[in-house]
Amino acid sequence: MSKFDQEMDRFVTDYFKEHENEKAKIQKWGNETEKELTNLDLNSIRFEREIEKRFNQLGKWLENKRIEIEGKFGESKSK
Repeated sequence: MSKFDQEMDRFVTDYFKEHENEKAKIQKWGNETEKELTNLDLNSIRFEREIEKRFNQLGKWLENKRIEIEGKFGESKSK
């Protein structure tokens, strides 16, 4: 085998080796990203439920305060 053929063979071998390594890195990155996106999705669902729960609690609290204030206002009107 000539020196040129040896160099070409080495180049092609190295190229494909690097190519496979980069493909593996990209696959790993893709898997990690997918996992992180899944976690982000779950966290956003939890956050949405929690904020909805808190807004409902706030709405009930405000309704109770409104009734309380209207009751006090009604009492002072009747005096």
